[in-house]
Amino acid sequence: KSTIYRFVDDNICIVVLQNNEENPDGIAEPLSAMVFGTDIPMPYKHEPYKINSELLKQYIGKWVGNIYDVPLTMEIFIKDDKLYRKIEGQPDVELIPESDIKFFYGDGQDKQLEFVPDDKGKVTKGWFISSGAKFRRDKIN
Repeated sequence: KSTIYRFVDDNICIVVLQNNEENPDGIAEPLSAMVFGTDIPMPYKHEPYKINSELLKQYIGKWVGNIYDVPLTMEIFIKDDKLYRKIEGQPDVELIPESDIKFFYGDGQDKQLEFVPDDKGKVTKGWFISSGAKFRRDKIN
């Protein structure tokens, strides 16, 4: 598999060639982010964390934001005392807690959601993290 990311206005081209079935965008996206000065967190092993199920309720709702200038809405909901992410046209994905505010995708993708409480503990902002690149999420309901 291969992918080419061209940034014509910036005279930049990123090419990823692979001889396996992995998604080359998982390499090209963080490389692109680094080229444009975005801080990329280092990969680490995600470990499940025991969370108080009452905390999950504050994350429920619709979350909006852009990923590389493309709008994306996701819904966060609870099913069987577990948190899930829903995006239209995609399968629901369990969000496994690794802290009280950070969750990783249960389907093996290198993606996380990190919720940011304000000074009063209310959560209306967060981050979608994909292959190290961070994209802001805002809760709309």
